[in-house]
Amino acid sequence: MGATGESVRRLTDFGYNPAWSPDGKELALATEGVVEPGTRTSFSEVWRVNLANGERRRIADKDAVQPSWSPNGRRIAYWASEATERSVWTVPVNGGEKVQVLSDRFLNWNPVWSPAGDWLYFISDRSGSLNVWRLRIDEDSGRPSGEPEPVTASSQSIRFLSISRDGKQIAYATDERRNSLEALAFDAERLAPSGEAVPVVQGAKAVRTVDPSPDGQWLAFDTLPPREDLFLVQPDGSGLRQLTNDDFRDRIPRWSPDGRRILFYSNRTGRYEAWAVLPDGSRTEQLTQSSGEQPTYCMWSPDGQRLTCSRNGAVLVDLSQPVAGRTFQHLPGSDRVEGNFGPTSWSQHGIAGILTRKDFSPLPGIVVYSFETRRFERLSDRGESPMWLAGLPVLLYKEGGAIHAFDLRTREDRKLLTPPHGSAYLFANASRDGSRLYVVRRIDEGDIWMLDLD
Repeated sequence: MGATGESVRRLTDFGYNPAWSPDGKELALATEGVVEPGTRTSFSEVWRVNLANGERRRIADKDAVQPSWSPNGRRIAYWASEATERSVWTVPVNGGEKVQVLSDRFLNWNPVWSPAGDWLYFISDRSGSLNVWRLRIDEDSGRPSGEPEPVTASSQSIRFLSISRDGKQIAYATDERRNSLEALAFDAERLAPSGEAVPVVQGAKAVRTVDPSPDGQWLAFDTLPPREDLFLVQPDGSGLRQLTNDDFRDRIPRWSPDGRRILFYSNRTGRYEAWAVLPDGSRTEQLTQSSGEQPTYCMWSPDGQRLTCSRNGAVLVDLSQPVAGRTFQHLPGSDRVEGNFGPTSWSQHGIAGILTRKDFSPLPGIVVYSFETRRFERLSDRGESPMWLAGLPVLLYKEGGAIHAFDLRTREDRKLLTPPHGSAYLFANASRDGSRLYVVRRIDEGDIWMLDLD
């Protein structure tokens, strides 16, 4: 549109983070928008779009997000997820051989060219929190020289860089969101919460997911970057216990059916595998040993004898075999489902999850796999993170920041919780007896800052 809002014109039916070409005749854009770089579940492409005729051309596939066009118009910088890394790349605008600019164990994202084309600014957690860094670069070849240099030193989480045309200032946003783990009374049969939500864990720990123990005495939860660790806490908020304390990405804790172990997945071998730990934090045990595609989002079968993980679709792992001999078997009938099935919850009613396309871009909606029929059934065309409720044929899920319940018996969809203003529910789970509902709520806060460069 024009600078005063006139002549609005739609260019595409997809796209995030559009970046202008230097001559203003084209845009580069990605097929995925990223807010949290550490927890991506899909892959993205970068396309060029001609503003005059709408012509489109793909210039980076496999994975590419947040493009930035170089000042001379010859290269585009972007970042990508690769295994456990977040790497920065450049590629010629006409496609061709891409150049890896930065690849290490840190979260490196949001690359932006300096106006002179001699620096690539980016955001990284290499200092412990997400700060602004820069790397000297040759604009024509896209190849770096030297080592990354810090630009800011802040405890705040920084994101979304924009550099002024004269290169003397950088505008950026700070992410001061807080995730609170909350609990409230719940009637599973009536699908009705009662009373107000009470905080269990709040403040500095950015809770991602929660899983109540089978006896209801403990809650296992994990935290978001920069420190992805596992914790236990009692439902009243007391007895906080840290199970892992390291630089590895320890994610998605799930209690075993007998309550003796806690399953999670981690990159502690250099790639993601399934692991288990005792509730006192001891005897960390590797449960899978894979090559190729890495297993993630793992969970126990109801009898504790198998696992299901996400590995280019849902796979089963037989725990009765030695670790080195444990193979990954796709769910029977997986060849008849369009896209990849990502499991999120397993009960006697089946495995609930979501679908992604073959390129791992999301397909909205909830899907359930039945072992009896060996078929997948789509229950809804919206929703994320479905979790079985208290052994009932009912699924909790999030959609639009609210928590819903889908009853398979009546096919009724009901909104259970609407978040307070300025917040959103990210995850919901229930105690095994259905008397308590545990939710992760994000409180959205942040500011815009201006940085003066020397």
